[in-house]
Amino acid sequence: MKLSVNITILVVVLSFFSIKSCTDFDHLPHARVIVPVADAVMRRLGSCSQQLYYQLPYAEVAEPEAEICERGYQLLFNEQVGIIDQQGDEMCVCVPHIYYQPARNEKPLSTYWVLSSSIMPIQELQKANVDITLFPKAKHIYSPELVTNELVLKYPWTYNGITYSVGTRFAIDSLSAGQASIWVFNPQSKQWDSARIDKQFYVTPEIRSLEDSITLMLEIMRLWAHHPHGVIPYVWGGASFTHLVPDNEFIIKRSQGIMVYEREQSTYPKTGFDCSCFISRAAQICNLPYWWGDSVTVHLHAMPVTKKNGIRNGDIIWIPGHVLMVSDVKQGIIIEARGYGSGYGKVHELHLAKFFDGISTFDELLSAYEQQAPLSVLNRAGQIRAIYKQFCICDLRESLGS
Repeated sequence: MKLSVNITILVVVLSFFSIKSCTDFDHLPHARVIVPVADAVMRRLGSCSQQLYYQLPYAEVAEPEAEICERGYQLLFNEQVGIIDQQGDEMCVCVPHIYYQPARNEKPLSTYWVLSSSIMPIQELQKANVDITLFPKAKHIYSPELVTNELVLKYPWTYNGITYSVGTRFAIDSLSAGQASIWVFNPQSKQWDSARIDKQFYVTPEIRSLEDSITLMLEIMRLWAHHPHGVIPYVWGGASFTHLVPDNEFIIKRSQGIMVYEREQSTYPKTGFDCSCFISRAAQICNLPYWWGDSVTVHLHAMPVTKKNGIRNGDIIWIPGHVLMVSDVKQGIIIEARGYGSGYGKVHELHLAKFFDGISTFDELLSAYEQQAPLSVLNRAGQIRAIYKQFCICDLRESLGS
């Protein structure tokens, strides 16, 4: 779609504003994501961009924790975005349900570049007489209200040969015992299908307490972390899960002049999670108002734990370049999407003693936090990978406004 000059000028100006510019989201030209998963990158990739998107690695090789590539996020089928600009076969879009803040003195941002082929403008849908009311309501930082006529996938679901990621939302046609009928848009025919889906694949929006929502979030994360047929791979900027891969089968290779982590069998796009989006995707499935897109933003905005509350299930541990979640306080278990430099490269649960050297309980971790003692982080072989003088334990309940 060719945007008018006036609209392009307007929305390019908006792109330089903070996340608060998403209060103007309703005034942007909108589009829907029409592929199961779309890579969203931090800057325009330019000429031969389609090939460059296809070549995005699982992660780049960097030390000690920051495995960085151009991918900043992943959009899912049916999600709504605001169109800011179009150049070549890429579009700059505003994503209303996530933001990142590079530093405390910088403005929060919610803009990414995507391949134009991965989204379809609402104007084009309307010209084709598509009933746009059958799309799920746009998830929005400024309107996080409960939507009761939708469901969200908690496990990958395949329909007509296409696998949709966890976190994908669909409008409900009807509900019955153990099943739902949902509306699935076909981008090729621009028609709607009514499809049946079993309860095991989805969560329906319900009025839950904050505590119940956090409990459900952890149940879903544990479901993702434990599977007899493989693991969810670590993907830098990854915010999706459509399939499993063999554990520990990754390689280091040179691509585009840099060293990257790859797997023997890869499809486009590469689906999986990084540490931050593992948490944000699970939280948003449970309708928690969690909008932080990376570990820096978590550190800037999350509230630290207090001695009064102590450490509770669902709290977040931040170290520079990484976040992980408290899964089970009593058993000393954390849950995370861990990078390849540590030897893991996957979503998993892990005992504290295998993550921190000399720390085996959360009481010991809290004591180290209060004393501002440095932490030694271990790799898969049990060797010290890095020592951090700065870390934070974040209270999820206080951070979300309990």
